[in-house]
Amino acid sequence: MIQTINTTPFTDQKMGTAGLRKKTRTVMQKNYLENFLQSIFNTIPDLDKKSFLIGGDGRYMNKQAIQTIIKIAAANGVKKLYVGQDGLVSTPAGSHIILKNHLDGGFVLSASHNPGGIDGDFGIKYATSSGGQCQPSESQAILEQTQKIKEYK
Repeated sequence: MIQTINTTPFTDQKMGTAGLRKKTRTVMQKNYLENFLQSIFNTIPDLDKKSFLIGGDGRYMNKQAIQTIIKIAAANGVKKLYVGQDGLVSTPAGSHIILKNHLDGGFVLSASHNPGGIDGDFGIKYATSSGGQCQPSESQAILEQTQKIKEYK
């Protein structure tokens, strides 16, 4: 059964160059990651025909975040998910996998060179079918969703 959870927006979910980079404790707040992910999915049409990659660099909270992405993607009817072995996918490998497998995008959990850990940084990079970052118009659409989100699945 798919549950719909009521939520309220966070004011700090504006994407940077390739995604959202925040302190780990910020991302750990109730509904924070869920809101951001649902906001992305809200901007993508025909999710029942889409396939995405999921993985990360293994930093603190990687496994929990992957499970959250899987649950929200499934609840939104995403057709297929590719998950890195043990949840591990580097940013360059993620781009390659998206292109090689003709995926519609991917989520790579990495704050790049920034230190990780519970007191470090956590990043959610959203890549499109090009294997690279989304266009400014797509980032703007995601931002608009984050500012008005009322529920996630």
